[in-house]
Amino acid sequence: MPDITYMRIPVIPDEPDTNPAPDYPEVDTPPEPEPDIPEPVPDIGPDIPLEPTPEEPPEVEPEREPVPAIG
Repeated sequence: MPDITYMRIPVIPDEPDTNPAPDYPEVDTPPEPEPDIPEPVPDIGPDIPLEPTPEEPPEVEPEREPVPAIG
């Protein structure tokens, strides 16, 4: 199949364009949305410590007797 290529030939008008493109008004771009800022959480009381307080003894699991291995 032969290779067909098309060549665009520019057209130079003899007369000036009598119907120019209209001047469109500039389009207003919407403002960028503001980033979501989380609302501050109200203070509801004193902070709860994550470590056990000295008044509370730490929980200790009772010691278990070793189980003999099977086999």
